[in-house]
Amino acid sequence: MTRALRWSLRAYENLLSLYPEDLRRDYRSEMTLVFAEDLESAQREAGLRGFLRVWGCALAEFVHFELPVQASSPTVLVPAFTFVAFAALISVEMGVALRHLPTGAMVLHELRPTVTIPLFSAPFISLAVVRVSRSRIESLDLSRTTDGERV
Repeated sequence: MTRALRWSLRAYENLLSLYPEDLRRDYRSEMTLVFAEDLESAQREAGLRGFLRVWGCALAEFVHFELPVQASSPTVLVPAFTFVAFAALISVEMGVALRHLPTGAMVLHELRPTVTIPLFSAPFISLAVVRVSRSRIESLDLSRTTDGERV
């Protein structure tokens, strides 16, 4: 198994963690196995193009089927909204900074990790918030009232 395939499987399993609990419980191992087999055969037959085609199909499936379901959940909406607001704010700040510098294009090549790491870590922070929030909400038993009776 190549390093790219191992990385892809880890990334795909993280993507599957955003799917509903019952789907993950029932089909996670089969979905991961099929994805791995598809990646291996596509990479063997078409190289990088085949590898990217399989990833494109997996992401298209996620966007088409799962993203609308996730968009209705507050555990996804809050971090997603936070990320969009953060990206808009950073874009405005970078635009203003580059506009007022005489050699704005050169500044992008000289950005240090102390600037770029926080800038590009927002999607990963948002994903972590979604995963933590989801696991905590799923562990709550919201079917009981304060006096212990089931709803």
